[in-house]
Amino acid sequence: MDGLFPELPKELKSLSDSELSDLLAQHLKAAELIDAEDVEYLRGLPADEVIAQYEKGALSIMALREEVQAREAAAETYTNRKAEISQSIQQPKAEEDAGDGTDGEGEGEGEGEGDGAEGEGEGDGEAAPEPEAEAEVETPAEDREPALVASDAEPEKPRMIRTAPPPPAEDRIVVQEREPLAFIASGLVPSLTPGTKITTGAEMGDALRRMMDSLGRPSKSREGREDKYRVATLDFSRNFPDDRVLLASDVAGNAEKIAKIGSPYFGRDSLDVLLASGGLCAPLEPIYTIPQLAVRDRPVRDALPSFRAQRGGINVPTPGTIADVGGAITVITESEDALGGTFATKACLDFDCPAYTETAVTVISHCREFGNLVAMSWPEFVANQNDLTMAGHARIAEQYLLDRIKAQSVQVTGGLATLGALIHLVNLIEEAEFGIRSRLRMPNEARFQLLAPRVLLDMLLVDTVGNQFDRYRTEGDIRDYLASIGVDVTWYMDSPSSGTSQIADAAQAIGGIDGFPTAYQMAFFPQGTFLHLDMAELNLGIVRDSTLNSTNDFQIFGETFENVARIGPAQAAYWITATLCGNGEFPDTGTAIACS
Repeated sequence: MDGLFPELPKELKSLSDSELSDLLAQHLKAAELIDAEDVEYLRGLPADEVIAQYEKGALSIMALREEVQAREAAAETYTNRKAEISQSIQQPKAEEDAGDGTDGEGEGEGEGEGDGAEGEGEGDGEAAPEPEAEAEVETPAEDREPALVASDAEPEKPRMIRTAPPPPAEDRIVVQEREPLAFIASGLVPSLTPGTKITTGAEMGDALRRMMDSLGRPSKSREGREDKYRVATLDFSRNFPDDRVLLASDVAGNAEKIAKIGSPYFGRDSLDVLLASGGLCAPLEPIYTIPQLAVRDRPVRDALPSFRAQRGGINVPTPGTIADVGGAITVITESEDALGGTFATKACLDFDCPAYTETAVTVISHCREFGNLVAMSWPEFVANQNDLTMAGHARIAEQYLLDRIKAQSVQVTGGLATLGALIHLVNLIEEAEFGIRSRLRMPNEARFQLLAPRVLLDMLLVDTVGNQFDRYRTEGDIRDYLASIGVDVTWYMDSPSSGTSQIADAAQAIGGIDGFPTAYQMAFFPQGTFLHLDMAELNLGIVRDSTLNSTNDFQIFGETFENVARIGPAQAAYWITATLCGNGEFPDTGTAIACS
C-alpha cells in the first residue's frame, strides 16, 4: 500500500465477512504502529502528512466498524426471524395426536364442503380447525395441495412434494395501480397514530368525532373567535391518472369522472368517497442539492510553463538584448586598415555582471468553517459552499498571476473605434510582434502568446457577424486565424486588479443590459517569456482542534504556493490596453487608410 493505511474499496458491501475482518485488523494494526511512533513504519514522513493519513485512517476504521455492526445486526435479525417462522409452523403435540396425520396448514387456498374439509389458508400461519375423526373426508391425491408429508419409513425426515404451486388468489396478485388519495392523520387526533391513512368517509367521521371529544365544549366569546384544529392533510400527487384528467371535448366523460370521486351533484352513490376540500396542506418537498455554476478553471496558469519551486522561489539573472552589445562590434574598411593606428583600432566591450531578480512563491489560501450538525444533516450544502470557495480561490489566484505579468511587462496602448474590432486587433498584434521580433532579432518561426479576456472573444464574434463577409464566424475560426499568424491565444476568465475590469459587475441592474468593457487588457510575449512557479498545494482537508470542538465546528483549509517569474528581457513582454469596438466596420473600396 502507498499510504499508512490500506485503501478501502468503493463499496464495503462487496467484501466478504472474512475480508472485512482482515481489513479492519490491518487498519487497527496500522493505528497501533502510528501510536507507537514506529520509525520503520512511518518511513520518515513529515508530521503533517502523518496526521492527515491518520485522520483518513480513523474515518476508515469507523466505516469498517459500522459495516461489521450492520452485518452482525442483520445476522441476528435473520436468526430471530427464522426462529419465529419455525415456531409459527410447529403444531402442538396434542393436536398431532388427535389429528390423524392431516395437515393443519395450507400453502395456497383450499376449499371443501362439509365439516371435515380443510379451511381456507394462505400460508399465514393459521391452522384450520381439526375435523372430527368420523367426519373426515379424504382429499383426492390429484387435488391435494403441496405440503410437508411424513414418510412411513422415516417419520423424522419430512420431504417436500415438488408439484406445481396453485395460482394465487386474486387478492394476492400484485397489481401496479395508482394508490388512491388518502388523508393523513395529524398528531392531534387522540388514539390515532400520526401519519395513519384515512381512506373512507367512516374513518374520517371517526377521526372528527375523536377530535371533538378531546376538545370538549366550545368556549364562547363576545367578540367571536374561530378555532381551527388540523385533523388530517391530503396526500396528493401531481402525476394525474387518466381518470383525473378533464377533457374539453368529452363533457359526458368529465361528469362520470367527477361522480366517481364523490360529488352530491351526481347522486347518492357518488358519496361513497370523501371529497377533498381543496388546498395544499402538506409542506412542499425540499430539494437539498444546490445548483453550482462557478468553475475552478485556471486558464492563465495553464497557459504558462509551470515549474516546481522546490526551494520556495527562483533567482533569475536579467537577460541582455542585442542593443546591449553595440560597443563590441567594429567595422573597419580596407583603407582604414591600411592607415593603421587609430584608424584601425578595434573596440572591445567589457562585461558587467547581470543583476538578479528573486521571485518567491506567494501564499493564496482558502478556509471555510462549518458546524458538525450542518455537515451531517445537509452535506449537499457543505459541498456547494466548498465548490464556491474553490472557484473564488481560482479567481483570486488568476487575478494575482495577471497582476504579476502586467507589472513585469511594457505598458502600451492602441486601437481605435473607427473600424471593426478584428481589424484593429490584428493590427495591434502584428505591430507588437514586429517590435519584439525586431528589437530582439528573433527567428521568424518564433511563436507568440496572447492572453486576452474572454469578453474580447464575445465582442469579436459580434464584430464579425456585423460585417458583409462570411468569415471568422466562430470561436474556432478566430483562434485558427490567429494561430496562422504565429499567435497562440488563451482567453482568461477573470481580470487584473487595475485598469478597466474585464468581468461584469456583481449584478445586472434593472434597465438596459450592461455592455462590453470600454477597453481591453491583453498580455503579448514570446512563448516561454514567463514561468509559473508552483510549490505544490497544501490541502489539510477537515481541521479540528480544541477550540473548534468546543463550538462543535470544523474547518476545511487549503492553500497554494505560486507566482510568476519573467525569464525574458523587459522588451519581450507587452501589456496592451486597447480601445476596440465591435461595429463590424470595414473601409470603403478605394478609400485610403491613414497609418498611425
